[in-house]
Amino acid sequence: MKRWLARGRELQALERARTELDANQATTPVNKTTIQAARSQWFKVVSLVLSNLEMSRAPARDIEIIRGPVLRASDRAGKRYASAAPEEAPLEDGAQGAGPGPSKAEPGGAEVGGASELP
Repeated sequence: MKRWLARGRELQALERARTELDANQATTPVNKTTIQAARSQWFKVVSLVLSNLEMSRAPARDIEIIRGPVLRASDRAGKRYASAAPEEAPLEDGAQGAGPGPSKAEPGGAEVGGASELP
């Protein structure tokens, strides 16, 4: 019984610490730097995923099922955060796909030579 009570006090202390952390996070203002950093990380991950899809042997239809919504979301985000665009960084050589299908748009709506490129 004493062990249960001790564990209960430990859990209470952890819950209080969690509540304090949540309150600090909720009251910390989001600035452009954190938005840019998050978008930059997102672009890197999406770029890798799309590059891997293009190099895969998956059917073009399946690739488009994933690629289409991602590029549309990226286009919407580009319009929403036009002033917070991450640094432009070209993909590494060989990371561009030249598969069949409609031309692919860069996030923000700009068409890029028929290949999917994300900064």
